[in-house]
Amino acid sequence: MNWLSRIGSLSLLLALASCASVQVKPAKSSGMEQAAEAWQRMADNGPNAHAESSYRQGVAAVLGELADLGSPNEWPSQVRLRDGWTLRVDGGSTKSHEVWTPKLFDELKVPEKKPKSDVPGALREGLGLPVDGLRVDEEEDSQSRFVYQGKQNLPVTAVLEFGTGNKSATLRLYDPRELQNVRVGRRTVPLAADFATSVHALLDRRSFVRRALGGLLRPGRFWDDEGLFIQEPYRADKVPIVLVHGLMSDPHIWENVIVAIRADPELGKRVQCWCYMYPSGLPVPVSAARLRQSLQEADKILDPEKDDPGMNRTMLVGHSMGGLLSRMQVIDSDLDFWHTWFTAPPEKVPLDGAADRMMRSSLLFKANPRVKRVVFIATPHRGSEVADGWIGRLGSKLIRAPIQLVQAVTSLATLDVELINPARLEMNRLGADSINGLSTKHPVLEAIAKRPMKAPCHSIIAVIKDKAVLAETSDGIVPYRSSHLDEARSEVTVKSGHSCTKKLETVSAVKDLVRRHLFSGR
Repeated sequence: MNWLSRIGSLSLLLALASCASVQVKPAKSSGMEQAAEAWQRMADNGPNAHAESSYRQGVAAVLGELADLGSPNEWPSQVRLRDGWTLRVDGGSTKSHEVWTPKLFDELKVPEKKPKSDVPGALREGLGLPVDGLRVDEEEDSQSRFVYQGKQNLPVTAVLEFGTGNKSATLRLYDPRELQNVRVGRRTVPLAADFATSVHALLDRRSFVRRALGGLLRPGRFWDDEGLFIQEPYRADKVPIVLVHGLMSDPHIWENVIVAIRADPELGKRVQCWCYMYPSGLPVPVSAARLRQSLQEADKILDPEKDDPGMNRTMLVGHSMGGLLSRMQVIDSDLDFWHTWFTAPPEKVPLDGAADRMMRSSLLFKANPRVKRVVFIATPHRGSEVADGWIGRLGSKLIRAPIQLVQAVTSLATLDVELINPARLEMNRLGADSINGLSTKHPVLEAIAKRPMKAPCHSIIAVIKDKAVLAETSDGIVPYRSSHLDEARSEVTVKSGHSCTKKLETVSAVKDLVRRHLFSGR
Protein backbone atom coordinates (compact mmCIF):
# COMPACT_ATOMS: atom_id res chain seq x y z
CA MET A 1 0.00 0.00 0.00
CA ASN A 2 1.47 3.37 -0.99
CA TRP A 3 1.38 6.38 1.30
CA LEU A 4 -1.47 8.11 -0.56
CA SER A 5 -3.79 5.13 -0.19
CA ARG A 6 -2.79 4.75 3.48
CA ILE A 7 -3.69 8.41 4.15
CA GLY A 8 -7.01 7.89 2.39
CA SER A 9 -7.77 4.80 4.46
CA LEU A 10 -6.92 6.55 7.73
CA SER A 11 -9.13 9.49 6.76
CA LEU A 12 -11.99 7.09 6.13
CA LEU A 13 -11.54 5.52 9.55
CA LEU A 14 -11.50 8.92 11.28
CA ALA A 15 -14.61 10.07 9.46
CA LEU A 16 -16.51 6.95 10.51
CA ALA A 17 -15.07 6.60 13.99
CA SER A 18 -18.45 7.13 15.61
CA CYS A 19 -20.16 4.48 13.48
CA ALA A 20 -20.70 0.91 14.60
CA SER A 21 -19.28 -0.45 11.36
CA VAL A 22 -17.37 0.57 8.25
CA GLN A 23 -18.63 0.32 4.70
CA VAL A 24 -16.29 -1.45 2.30
CA LYS A 25 -16.68 -1.67 -1.44
CA PRO A 26 -16.82 -5.36 -2.38
CA ALA A 27 -14.41 -7.00 -4.79
CA LYS A 28 -15.52 -7.62 -8.38
CA SER A 29 -16.43 -11.17 -7.37
CA SER A 30 -17.60 -11.45 -3.79
CA GLY A 31 -15.11 -13.37 -1.71
CA MET A 32 -17.74 -13.71 1.01
CA GLU A 33 -20.18 -15.40 -1.35
CA GLN A 34 -17.51 -17.79 -2.64
CA ALA A 35 -16.29 -18.68 0.85
CA ALA A 36 -19.84 -19.08 2.16
CA GLU A 37 -20.82 -21.42 -0.67
CA ALA A 38 -17.71 -23.57 -0.15
CA TRP A 39 -18.30 -23.58 3.62
CA GLN A 40 -21.84 -24.89 3.15
CA ARG A 41 -20.67 -27.63 0.76
CA MET A 42 -18.12 -28.79 3.32
CA ALA A 43 -20.71 -28.64 6.11
CA ASP A 44 -23.11 -30.79 4.08
CA ASN A 45 -20.76 -33.22 2.37
CA GLY A 46 -17.46 -32.99 4.22
CA PRO A 47 -14.27 -31.29 3.08
CA ASN A 48 -12.70 -32.02 -0.29
CA ALA A 49 -9.84 -30.50 -2.24
CA HIS A 50 -12.05 -28.48 -4.59
CA ALA A 51 -14.17 -26.96 -1.81
CA GLU A 52 -11.13 -26.17 0.34
CA SER A 53 -9.41 -24.45 -2.60
CA SER A 54 -12.51 -22.40 -3.43
CA TYR A 55 -12.87 -21.47 0.23
CA ARG A 56 -9.24 -20.29 0.45
CA GLN A 57 -9.72 -18.13 -2.65
CA GLY A 58 -12.75 -16.52 -1.02
CA VAL A 59 -10.87 -15.88 2.23
CA ALA A 60 -7.97 -14.34 0.28
CA ALA A 61 -10.39 -12.02 -1.52
CA VAL A 62 -11.91 -10.88 1.78
CA LEU A 63 -8.45 -10.23 3.25
CA GLY A 64 -7.72 -8.16 0.15
CA GLU A 65 -10.83 -6.06 0.83
CA LEU A 66 -9.84 -5.57 4.45
CA ALA A 67 -6.37 -4.47 3.34
CA ASP A 68 -8.07 -1.40 1.84
CA LEU A 69 -8.78 -0.31 5.41
CA GLY A 70 -5.10 -0.42 6.29
CA SER A 71 -3.00 -2.78 8.38
CA PRO A 72 -4.72 -5.50 10.44
CA ASN A 73 -3.94 -3.52 13.59
CA GLU A 74 -6.20 -0.77 12.16
CA TRP A 75 -9.19 -2.97 11.37
CA PRO A 76 -12.50 -2.19 13.11
CA SER A 77 -14.25 -4.93 15.05
CA GLN A 78 -17.11 -5.00 12.53
CA VAL A 79 -17.23 -4.32 8.80
CA ARG A 80 -20.46 -3.95 6.81
CA LEU A 81 -20.04 -4.81 3.15
CA ARG A 82 -22.14 -3.13 0.48
CA ASP A 83 -23.27 -6.45 -0.91
CA GLY A 84 -25.17 -7.05 2.31
CA TRP A 85 -22.63 -9.07 4.26
CA THR A 86 -21.62 -8.14 7.78
CA LEU A 87 -18.16 -9.25 8.89
CA ARG A 88 -17.10 -9.40 12.52
CA VAL A 89 -13.36 -9.49 13.23
CA ASP A 90 -12.51 -11.57 16.29
CA GLY A 91 -10.16 -9.56 18.50
CA GLY A 92 -8.80 -12.57 20.35
CA SER A 93 -8.90 -13.25 24.08
CA THR A 94 -6.45 -12.73 26.89
CA LYS A 95 -7.58 -16.08 28.36
CA SER A 96 -6.90 -18.12 25.24
CA HIS A 97 -4.00 -18.23 22.82
CA GLU A 98 -5.88 -19.96 20.01
CA VAL A 99 -6.84 -16.74 18.22
CA TRP A 100 -4.31 -14.03 17.38
CA THR A 101 -5.50 -10.47 17.86
CA PRO A 102 -5.32 -8.50 14.56
CA LYS A 103 -3.84 -5.62 16.55
CA LEU A 104 -0.62 -7.59 16.72
CA PHE A 105 0.00 -7.53 12.97
CA ASP A 106 1.13 -4.94 10.46
CA GLU A 107 0.54 -7.21 7.50
CA LEU A 108 -0.88 -10.61 6.63
CA LYS A 109 1.06 -11.97 3.67
CA VAL A 110 -0.47 -14.64 1.47
CA PRO A 111 2.38 -16.78 0.03
CA GLU A 112 2.84 -16.02 -3.67
CA LYS A 113 3.58 -19.67 -4.41
CA LYS A 114 2.91 -22.93 -2.68
CA PRO A 115 5.31 -23.27 0.27
CA LYS A 116 7.87 -26.07 0.32
CA SER A 117 9.58 -27.77 3.22
CA ASP A 118 11.25 -31.12 3.83
CA VAL A 119 10.26 -31.04 7.51
CA PRO A 120 7.43 -33.50 8.26
CA GLY A 121 4.29 -31.66 9.33
CA ALA A 122 5.53 -28.26 8.17
CA LEU A 123 2.52 -27.96 5.85
CA ARG A 124 -0.84 -29.19 7.10
CA GLU A 125 -3.79 -29.65 4.78
CA GLY A 126 -7.19 -28.53 5.98
CA LEU A 127 -9.61 -25.65 6.32
CA GLY A 128 -8.45 -22.05 6.21
CA LEU A 129 -5.90 -19.84 4.50
CA PRO A 130 -2.37 -20.02 5.97
CA VAL A 131 -0.65 -16.62 5.89
CA ASP A 132 2.54 -15.08 7.23
CA GLY A 133 1.70 -12.67 10.04
CA LEU A 134 4.24 -9.83 10.03
CA ARG A 135 4.64 -7.87 13.23
CA VAL A 136 6.83 -4.76 13.11
CA ASP A 137 8.11 -3.61 16.49
CA GLU A 138 8.65 0.14 16.24
CA GLU A 139 8.38 0.87 19.94
CA GLU A 140 11.58 1.70 21.76
CA ASP A 141 10.94 -0.32 24.88
CA SER A 142 12.97 -2.76 26.91
CA GLN A 143 11.65 -5.82 25.08
CA SER A 144 12.35 -4.45 21.59
CA ARG A 145 16.02 -5.38 21.97
CA PHE A 146 14.97 -9.02 21.67
CA VAL A 147 13.27 -8.48 18.29
CA TYR A 148 15.65 -9.09 15.38
CA GLN A 149 15.64 -6.18 12.91
CA GLY A 150 12.40 -5.00 14.48
CA LYS A 151 10.16 -7.72 13.09
CA GLN A 152 8.60 -11.06 13.94
CA ASN A 153 6.94 -13.49 11.54
CA LEU A 154 4.20 -15.64 13.00
CA PRO A 155 2.13 -18.56 11.64
CA VAL A 156 -1.49 -17.52 11.08
CA THR A 157 -4.47 -19.35 9.55
CA ALA A 158 -7.33 -17.07 8.49
CA VAL A 159 -10.78 -18.64 8.78
CA LEU A 160 -14.18 -17.19 7.86
CA GLU A 161 -16.87 -18.88 9.95
CA PHE A 162 -20.47 -18.68 8.79
CA GLY A 163 -23.75 -19.03 10.64
CA THR A 164 -27.07 -20.05 9.13
CA GLY A 165 -29.75 -17.93 7.55
CA ASN A 166 -28.15 -14.48 7.72
CA LYS A 167 -25.46 -12.82 5.64
CA SER A 168 -22.90 -12.56 8.41
CA ALA A 169 -19.57 -14.17 9.17
CA THR A 170 -16.72 -14.00 11.66
CA LEU A 171 -13.05 -13.73 10.70
CA ARG A 172 -10.68 -15.43 13.08
CA LEU A 173 -6.89 -15.45 12.84
CA TYR A 174 -5.96 -18.78 14.41
CA ASP A 175 -2.56 -19.76 15.76
CA PRO A 176 -2.23 -23.24 14.19
CA ARG A 177 0.20 -24.29 16.94
CA GLU A 178 -2.55 -23.89 19.51
CA LEU A 179 -5.38 -25.39 17.48
CA GLN A 180 -5.37 -28.44 15.21
CA ASN A 181 -9.08 -28.73 14.35
CA VAL A 182 -12.08 -26.46 13.75
CA ARG A 183 -15.81 -26.96 13.33
CA VAL A 184 -17.63 -26.66 9.99
CA GLY A 185 -21.30 -27.06 10.80
CA ARG A 186 -21.43 -30.28 12.78
CA ARG A 187 -18.19 -31.60 11.39
CA THR A 188 -14.73 -31.37 12.94
CA VAL A 189 -12.06 -30.83 10.30
CA PRO A 190 -8.28 -30.22 10.39
CA LEU A 191 -7.11 -26.60 10.46
CA ALA A 192 -4.74 -25.82 7.59
CA ALA A 193 -1.27 -24.63 8.58
CA ASP A 194 1.98 -23.42 7.08
CA PHE A 195 4.79 -23.42 9.62
CA ALA A 196 7.58 -23.00 7.07
CA THR A 197 6.92 -19.63 5.41
CA SER A 198 7.06 -17.47 8.54
CA VAL A 199 10.29 -19.08 9.78
CA HIS A 200 11.92 -18.82 6.36
CA ALA A 201 10.99 -15.13 6.17
CA LEU A 202 12.51 -14.42 9.56
CA LEU A 203 15.67 -16.48 9.03
CA ASP A 204 16.27 -15.54 5.41
CA ARG A 205 19.92 -16.38 4.83
CA ARG A 206 20.45 -13.22 2.76
CA SER A 207 19.98 -11.08 5.86
CA PHE A 208 22.77 -12.94 7.67
CA VAL A 209 25.38 -13.55 4.97
CA ARG A 210 27.59 -10.59 5.95
CA ARG A 211 27.38 -11.45 9.62
CA ALA A 212 28.57 -15.04 9.25
CA LEU A 213 31.88 -14.38 7.50
CA GLY A 214 32.29 -10.82 8.77
CA GLY A 215 31.64 -11.90 12.34
CA LEU A 216 34.54 -14.33 12.05
CA LEU A 217 37.13 -12.21 10.25
CA ARG A 218 36.14 -8.74 11.49
CA PRO A 219 34.36 -9.32 14.80
CA GLY A 220 34.91 -5.70 15.82
CA ARG A 221 32.53 -4.51 13.10
CA PHE A 222 29.83 -6.71 14.56
CA TRP A 223 30.71 -6.16 18.21
CA ASP A 224 27.29 -4.66 18.95
CA ASP A 225 25.43 -6.95 16.55
CA GLU A 226 24.85 -9.72 19.04
CA GLY A 227 22.33 -10.96 21.52
CA LEU A 228 19.23 -13.04 21.96
CA PHE A 229 16.27 -12.56 19.70
CA ILE A 230 12.83 -14.07 20.23
CA GLN A 231 10.72 -14.99 17.26
CA GLU A 232 7.33 -14.25 18.79
CA PRO A 233 5.85 -12.17 21.63
CA TYR A 234 7.23 -13.40 24.92
CA ARG A 235 5.02 -15.71 26.96
CA ALA A 236 5.78 -16.62 30.56
CA ASP A 237 4.35 -20.13 30.22
CA LYS A 238 6.50 -21.15 27.24
CA VAL A 239 9.88 -22.82 27.74
CA PRO A 240 12.73 -21.01 25.97
CA ILE A 241 14.85 -23.21 23.72
CA VAL A 242 17.98 -21.13 23.06
CA LEU A 243 19.76 -22.05 19.81
CA VAL A 244 23.44 -21.09 19.56
CA HIS A 245 25.27 -21.26 16.21
CA GLY A 246 28.95 -22.01 15.77
CA LEU A 247 32.04 -20.69 13.98
CA MET A 248 31.43 -18.62 10.81
CA SER A 249 27.74 -19.28 11.09
CA ASP A 250 24.44 -17.55 11.91
CA PRO A 251 20.90 -18.32 13.11
CA HIS A 252 19.58 -19.39 9.69
CA ILE A 253 21.04 -22.87 10.33
CA TRP A 254 18.20 -23.48 12.79
CA GLU A 255 15.38 -23.00 10.28
CA ASN A 256 14.37 -26.68 10.06
CA VAL A 257 14.63 -27.15 13.82
CA ILE A 258 12.31 -24.21 14.50
CA VAL A 259 9.83 -25.30 11.82
CA ALA A 260 9.74 -28.82 13.28
CA ILE A 261 9.14 -27.55 16.82
CA ARG A 262 6.40 -25.15 15.71
CA ALA A 263 4.71 -27.88 13.68
CA ASP A 264 4.67 -30.43 16.49
CA PRO A 265 1.19 -30.50 18.13
CA GLU A 266 2.68 -30.96 21.60
CA LEU A 267 5.76 -28.75 21.38
CA GLY A 268 4.48 -25.82 19.34
CA LYS A 269 2.16 -24.57 22.07
CA ARG A 270 4.67 -25.06 24.89
CA VAL A 271 8.01 -23.89 23.46
CA GLN A 272 9.52 -20.58 22.38
CA CYS A 273 12.58 -20.76 20.15
CA TRP A 274 15.17 -18.07 20.80
CA CYS A 275 18.35 -17.58 18.78
CA TYR A 276 21.66 -16.23 20.02
CA MET A 277 23.70 -14.37 17.42
CA TYR A 278 27.29 -13.25 17.94
CA PRO A 279 30.50 -12.46 15.99
CA SER A 280 32.24 -15.84 16.02
CA GLY A 281 35.81 -14.52 15.71
CA LEU A 282 35.94 -13.68 19.42
CA PRO A 283 37.62 -16.04 21.90
CA VAL A 284 35.31 -18.70 23.30
CA PRO A 285 35.33 -17.32 26.89
CA VAL A 286 34.46 -13.82 25.64
CA SER A 287 31.55 -15.06 23.51
CA ALA A 288 30.38 -17.28 26.38
CA ALA A 289 30.46 -14.27 28.71
CA ARG A 290 28.34 -12.27 26.28
CA LEU A 291 25.83 -15.13 26.04
CA ARG A 292 25.76 -15.26 29.83
CA GLN A 293 25.11 -11.52 29.96
CA SER A 294 22.33 -11.78 27.34
CA LEU A 295 20.58 -14.52 29.31
CA GLN A 296 20.83 -12.44 32.48
CA GLU A 297 19.47 -9.43 30.63
CA ALA A 298 16.50 -11.48 29.40
CA ASP A 299 15.87 -12.60 32.99
CA LYS A 300 15.91 -9.03 34.26
CA ILE A 301 13.68 -7.55 31.55
CA LEU A 302 11.28 -10.36 30.71
CA ASP A 303 10.98 -11.99 34.11
CA PRO A 304 12.05 -9.51 36.79
CA GLU A 305 10.33 -11.52 39.55
CA LYS A 306 12.10 -14.69 38.39
CA ASP A 307 8.93 -16.74 38.74
CA ASP A 308 8.00 -17.46 35.12
CA PRO A 309 7.57 -21.24 34.80
CA GLY A 310 8.98 -21.26 31.27
CA MET A 311 12.14 -19.28 31.96
CA ASN A 312 12.90 -21.50 34.92
CA ARG A 313 13.25 -24.47 32.52
CA THR A 314 15.46 -22.89 29.85
CA MET A 315 17.19 -25.35 27.51
CA LEU A 316 20.29 -24.60 25.41
CA VAL A 317 21.13 -26.22 22.06
CA GLY A 318 24.56 -25.43 20.63
CA HIS A 319 26.17 -26.43 17.36
CA SER A 320 29.94 -26.79 17.09
CA MET A 321 31.62 -23.89 18.94
CA GLY A 322 28.14 -22.84 20.06
CA GLY A 323 28.11 -26.02 22.12
CA LEU A 324 31.17 -24.81 24.03
CA LEU A 325 29.45 -21.47 24.71
CA SER A 326 26.41 -23.38 25.95
CA ARG A 327 28.47 -25.69 28.15
CA MET A 328 30.02 -22.66 29.84
CA GLN A 329 26.55 -21.59 31.00
CA VAL A 330 26.12 -24.65 33.21
CA ILE A 331 29.49 -24.78 34.98
CA ASP A 332 31.19 -22.78 37.72
CA SER A 333 34.56 -21.46 36.64
CA ASP A 334 36.31 -21.68 40.01
CA LEU A 335 39.88 -20.49 39.14
CA ASP A 336 40.42 -22.98 36.31
CA PHE A 337 39.62 -20.47 33.57
CA TRP A 338 41.56 -17.69 35.24
CA HIS A 339 44.62 -19.92 35.24
CA THR A 340 44.32 -20.42 31.48
CA TRP A 341 45.78 -16.90 31.36
CA PHE A 342 47.49 -16.27 34.67
CA THR A 343 49.61 -18.18 37.14
CA ALA A 344 48.55 -16.00 40.10
CA PRO A 345 45.08 -15.46 41.62
CA PRO A 346 43.00 -12.42 40.53
CA GLU A 347 44.03 -10.23 43.46
CA LYS A 348 47.69 -10.71 42.54
CA VAL A 349 47.34 -9.71 38.86
CA PRO A 350 47.51 -5.89 38.43
CA LEU A 351 45.27 -5.24 35.40
CA ASP A 352 43.84 -1.86 34.41
CA GLY A 353 40.08 -1.22 34.54
CA ALA A 354 38.91 -2.31 31.05
CA ALA A 355 41.21 -5.33 30.86
CA ASP A 356 40.32 -6.36 34.39
CA ARG A 357 36.58 -6.18 33.65
CA MET A 358 36.91 -8.22 30.45
CA MET A 359 39.09 -10.87 32.05
CA ARG A 360 36.90 -11.21 35.11
CA SER A 361 33.64 -11.43 33.15
CA SER A 362 35.14 -14.03 30.80
CA LEU A 363 37.06 -16.13 33.28
CA LEU A 364 35.22 -15.89 36.61
CA PHE A 365 31.56 -16.93 36.56
CA LYS A 366 28.82 -19.10 38.04
CA ALA A 367 26.46 -21.54 36.34
CA ASN A 368 23.09 -20.15 35.29
CA PRO A 369 20.57 -21.87 37.60
CA ARG A 370 17.70 -21.38 35.13
CA VAL A 371 19.32 -23.51 32.43
CA LYS A 372 18.04 -27.01 33.08
CA ARG A 373 19.33 -28.94 30.04
CA VAL A 374 21.99 -28.63 27.32
CA VAL A 375 22.24 -30.32 23.92
CA PHE A 376 25.56 -30.47 22.08
CA ILE A 377 25.59 -30.91 18.30
CA ALA A 378 28.96 -31.74 16.66
CA THR A 379 30.70 -29.94 19.52
CA PRO A 380 34.54 -30.09 19.72
CA HIS A 381 34.87 -30.59 23.48
CA ARG A 382 38.47 -31.69 22.99
CA GLY A 383 39.20 -29.44 20.02
CA SER A 384 39.81 -30.17 16.37
CA GLU A 385 42.98 -31.07 14.53
CA VAL A 386 41.82 -28.72 11.76
CA ALA A 387 42.47 -25.80 14.12
CA ASP A 388 46.00 -27.15 14.70
CA GLY A 389 46.78 -27.52 10.99
CA TRP A 390 47.66 -25.02 8.29
CA ILE A 391 44.00 -24.19 7.61
CA GLY A 392 43.52 -23.21 11.22
CA ARG A 393 46.73 -21.18 11.32
CA LEU A 394 45.75 -19.34 8.15
CA GLY A 395 42.24 -18.67 9.41
CA SER A 396 43.58 -17.36 12.71
CA LYS A 397 45.88 -14.93 10.90
CA LEU A 398 42.97 -13.57 8.87
CA ILE A 399 40.98 -12.64 11.98
CA ARG A 400 41.33 -8.99 12.89
CA ALA A 401 40.77 -8.70 16.61
CA PRO A 402 38.43 -5.91 17.78
CA ILE A 403 39.97 -2.92 19.50
CA GLN A 404 38.36 -3.89 22.82
CA LEU A 405 40.20 -7.22 22.79
CA VAL A 406 43.45 -5.74 21.47
CA GLN A 407 43.53 -3.23 24.30
CA ALA A 408 42.90 -5.91 26.90
CA VAL A 409 45.60 -8.23 25.55
CA THR A 410 48.05 -5.36 25.06
CA SER A 411 47.74 -4.44 28.71
CA LEU A 412 49.07 -7.91 29.54
CA ALA A 413 52.40 -6.87 28.04
CA THR A 414 52.97 -4.64 31.07
CA LEU A 415 52.74 -7.60 33.43
CA ASP A 416 55.61 -9.64 34.74
CA VAL A 417 56.01 -12.53 32.30
CA GLU A 418 55.93 -14.95 35.23
CA LEU A 419 52.28 -14.03 35.76
CA ILE A 420 51.31 -15.33 32.28
CA ASN A 421 50.49 -18.99 31.71
CA PRO A 422 53.47 -20.39 29.72
CA ALA A 423 51.08 -22.26 27.40
CA ARG A 424 49.77 -18.89 26.21
CA LEU A 425 53.22 -17.65 25.37
CA GLU A 426 53.73 -20.61 23.05
CA MET A 427 50.51 -19.99 21.10
CA ASN A 428 50.03 -17.78 18.07
CA ARG A 429 48.66 -14.41 19.22
CA LEU A 430 48.42 -15.86 22.74
CA GLY A 431 45.55 -18.06 21.53
CA ALA A 432 43.18 -15.08 21.79
CA ASP A 433 40.80 -15.82 18.92
CA SER A 434 38.09 -18.38 18.26
CA ILE A 435 40.05 -20.61 15.84
CA ASN A 436 43.03 -20.85 18.17
CA GLY A 437 40.53 -21.57 20.93
CA LEU A 438 39.52 -24.79 19.16
CA SER A 439 43.05 -26.16 19.17
CA THR A 440 43.38 -29.54 20.84
CA LYS A 441 46.14 -27.99 22.97
CA HIS A 442 44.26 -24.90 24.11
CA PRO A 443 44.11 -24.52 27.91
CA VAL A 444 40.49 -23.27 27.80
CA LEU A 445 39.31 -26.69 26.58
CA GLU A 446 41.18 -28.30 29.45
CA ALA A 447 39.46 -25.94 31.89
CA ILE A 448 36.03 -26.71 30.42
CA ALA A 449 36.66 -30.44 30.79
CA LYS A 450 37.57 -30.04 34.48
CA ARG A 451 34.36 -28.38 35.55
CA PRO A 452 31.29 -30.56 36.26
CA MET A 453 28.06 -29.56 34.51
CA LYS A 454 25.13 -28.63 36.73
CA ALA A 455 22.49 -29.61 34.20
CA PRO A 456 21.93 -32.84 32.24
CA CYS A 457 23.47 -32.89 28.79
CA HIS A 458 22.92 -34.81 25.55
CA SER A 459 25.08 -35.31 22.46
CA ILE A 460 24.18 -35.38 18.78
CA ILE A 461 27.28 -36.37 16.83
CA ALA A 462 27.74 -36.25 13.07
CA VAL A 463 29.81 -38.90 11.27
CA ILE A 464 30.58 -38.98 7.54
CA LYS A 465 31.25 -42.71 7.20
CA ASP A 466 30.23 -45.74 9.18
CA LYS A 467 33.21 -47.49 10.73
CA ALA A 468 33.56 -50.57 12.83
CA VAL A 469 35.15 -48.52 15.62
CA LEU A 470 33.05 -45.44 16.35
CA ALA A 471 36.00 -43.65 17.95
CA GLU A 472 37.68 -43.56 14.54
CA THR A 473 34.86 -41.64 12.85
CA SER A 474 34.61 -37.91 12.17
CA ASP A 475 32.30 -35.31 10.63
CA GLY A 476 35.20 -33.95 8.58
CA ILE A 477 35.96 -31.22 11.12
CA VAL A 478 35.38 -32.66 14.57
CA PRO A 479 36.27 -36.31 15.35
CA TYR A 480 33.87 -38.47 17.31
CA ARG A 481 36.34 -38.75 20.18
CA SER A 482 36.16 -34.97 20.59
CA SER A 483 32.34 -34.78 20.49
CA HIS A 484 31.69 -37.76 22.77
CA LEU A 485 31.01 -37.18 26.46
CA ASP A 486 30.82 -39.99 28.97
CA GLU A 487 28.46 -37.92 31.14
CA ALA A 488 25.91 -37.38 28.37
CA ARG A 489 22.45 -38.74 29.26
CA SER A 490 21.98 -39.80 25.64
CA GLU A 491 23.95 -39.86 22.42
CA VAL A 492 22.69 -39.96 18.83
CA THR A 493 24.87 -40.24 15.74
CA VAL A 494 23.67 -38.85 12.41
CA LYS A 495 25.26 -39.56 9.06
CA SER A 496 26.36 -36.12 7.94
CA GLY A 497 29.20 -33.68 7.64
CA HIS A 498 29.84 -31.07 10.29
CA SER A 499 27.05 -28.75 9.06
CA CYS A 500 24.32 -31.10 10.19
CA THR A 501 21.70 -28.87 11.81
CA LYS A 502 19.33 -28.91 8.81
CA LYS A 503 19.50 -32.69 8.38
CA LEU A 504 16.19 -34.30 9.24
CA GLU A 505 17.94 -36.85 11.47
CA THR A 506 19.39 -34.00 13.53
CA VAL A 507 16.08 -32.15 13.56
CA SER A 508 14.28 -35.26 14.77
CA ALA A 509 16.88 -35.84 17.51
CA VAL A 510 16.58 -32.25 18.76
CA LYS A 511 12.80 -32.45 18.75
CA ASP A 512 12.89 -35.69 20.75
CA LEU A 513 15.14 -34.07 23.34
CA VAL A 514 12.88 -31.02 23.60
CA ARG A 515 9.95 -33.35 24.23
CA ARG A 516 11.99 -35.24 26.82
CA HIS A 517 12.83 -31.94 28.50
CA LEU A 518 9.22 -30.75 28.59
CA PHE A 519 7.67 -33.95 29.85
CA SER A 520 10.40 -35.31 32.11
CA GLY A 521 8.97 -35.91 35.56
CA ARG A 522 5.41 -36.39 34.30
